[in-house]
Amino acid sequence: SFLTGCIPVVFREDDAFLEQLAFSRYIPYKSLWVCLPARDISAGTLDVVAKLRALPPSFVHDRRKRIRRWARRLAFSAVKEGAAGYNNLDHPDAFTTTLQEI
Repeated sequence: SFLTGCIPVVFREDDAFLEQLAFSRYIPYKSLWVCLPARDISAGTLDVVAKLRALPPSFVHDRRKRIRRWARRLAFSAVKEGAAGYNNLDHPDAFTTTLQEI
């Protein structure tokens, strides 16, 4: 869903959670998603749907813009060269990012 521009909704963003995500050293996940406190949901004090519907359009636009910028790191390119190529070190794909990790 991330690659199609959907804004992730998460219920925690501590270091242990972030470390489980692919390429968390490179992708600024906290600036890409909406984090809702799990304790408020569990306590029944937060209406998730109402909270998400109340997000300003500018916030949604900003998140989607950021997602478009970073989603490439999670996809493997099928072409060798050009802006979408897997050899593009200015805009690395998942393969190049994997090489940077090791």
